[in-house]
Amino acid sequence: VFFLFLHIALFSVSLDATSYIYLSEIFPTPVRARGVGILMTSILMSTIVFLQVAPIAFAQTGWKYYLLFVCITTIMMVTIWLYFPEVKDTPSYR
Repeated sequence: VFFLFLHIALFSVSLDATSYIYLSEIFPTPVRARGVGILMTSILMSTIVFLQVAPIAFAQTGWKYYLLFVCITTIMMVTIWLYFPEVKDTPSYR
């Protein structure tokens, strides 16, 4: 139960709501719709893969399966913090 709450906490501050806002901010206006569409499709496809694999993996590993999500979320949070550009002062009409 602890790892489930840890994953939810890390996911909420790193990838959940901010990913959708960031997706729409990093692309220039002429290619924004196409870029957001491609990235949203990849997010949804990876969700489908995880949902299909989850019952099998959870049956094999039990609670340790949650460690996979904690590790992925932690790595992504650090990657976003260190390497993604800041878009706060970027005009949205580029």
